[in-house]
Formats: sequence, C-alpha cells, structure tokens
Amino acid sequence: MTITPVRNTEGDISHFIAIKEHTTERKQAEESLQREQGLLRALMDNIPDFIYFKDRDSRIVRNNLAHAVALGLSDPAKPSAKLIWTFSPRRTPGIISPTSNR
Repeated sequence: MTITPVRNTEGDISHFIAIKEHTTERKQAEESLQREQGLLRALMDNIPDFIYFKDRDSRIVRNNLAHAVALGLSDPAKPSAKLIWTFSPRRTPGIISPTSNR
C-alpha cells in the first residue's frame, strides 16, 4: 500500500491518498516463472548433448553444462559473448561454422 499526502495551496497537508495494489497474481506468475526456469536449467545441465543458444551475431548467450565443459568455459550460466566459431574446432568437430546460423 502506498500512502501519499496531498497539500493545499498553503503547503499544509489537507488529506492523504492511499493506493493498494493487488499483487497475488503477479507474485504467483513470478514464482511459476522461477520454477519453470529452474526446471529448464536442471534439464539442460543433465542432458549429455550439447545445447546452446546464440544471438543473430552468433554470440553464445546460453549454454548447457556439457557444451560449456566441451568449450572450456568456466560458468555455463554466464554468456560468453564469444562468437561460436571462435572456439577450437578440435573441441567441437563438425558442429559449428560461421554459416551455422539456424
């Protein structure tokens, strides 16, 4: 709840306005989103296949654990901001190229 004083022309408080916001639905949506994000992260990090997301410029924006380990990244949760094809092809043979933008 927000309570705001309202002043008259002399600068004295003449009355207050109270605004109450119903936040139950928003809090439930935020909690549901956090649960879903946790499930996605658990799924991604327990799949042995390489999963990653890249932006339009082919910068890695999200990795799963297997892919991050294969690339030698220290933290899969942090975007690397590196272009996907800058990693050694010996570590990821045949799966990346400058034109693999799908």
